[in-house]
Amino acid sequence: MVRRLAAEGGPVACSRLYDGIGKSTASHHFKTLREAGIIERSSRDGQTFQRLRVDEVEEALPGVLTAIVAAARR
Repeated sequence: MVRRLAAEGGPVACSRLYDGIGKSTASHHFKTLREAGIIERSSRDGQTFQRLRVDEVEEALPGVLTAIVAAARR
């Protein structure tokens, strides 16, 4: 999910961020990432979107998000 969000560079509809896992599992992952401050949720036209908080995470933990995304791409 984080890799896909990083690739998009902006808000992404939740349904585009997971495949191969159930909706409840995806919801759990979204909640965990939100609580950790990695993503934020927004709604538009009745659809829920997730956005990677790149600037905020990089300010708090320089290089960590870049390393996570790079590792996920391997």
